[in-house]
Amino acid sequence: MSEVERDHPQEIKLPIEWHVPDSIQNRYMHNLIVQPGRYELTLFFFETQIPPFLGSPEESKDYLLEKGAIRSECIGKMTVSPQLVPEIIKALQTGLDNYNLMKASEEREAE
Repeated sequence: MSEVERDHPQEIKLPIEWHVPDSIQNRYMHNLIVQPGRYELTLFFFETQIPPFLGSPEESKDYLLEKGAIRSECIGKMTVSPQLVPEIIKALQTGLDNYNLMKASEEREAE
């Protein structure tokens, strides 16, 4: 290996094979906490646990007010590099834009 090759290693790009194992769990996220660290951001994902209750709307309201708090269970935690966050935001925005286009198309077809 020459000195130039050692000091400036060549980059190669390989395709990524995206794999989602069958064992992965799909959970519904209601809340998110982003905690900055010294060199990273930690994202905590929460699913709100609304207790089941049958009754009139007024009875349900009274029941929930009596409980005082609703449990929100942490269902996942990811630690990411701050440099990756703009790409995550871009991917989320692209997904949201595509979702909105699909919904608008469905609404036009339903008319």
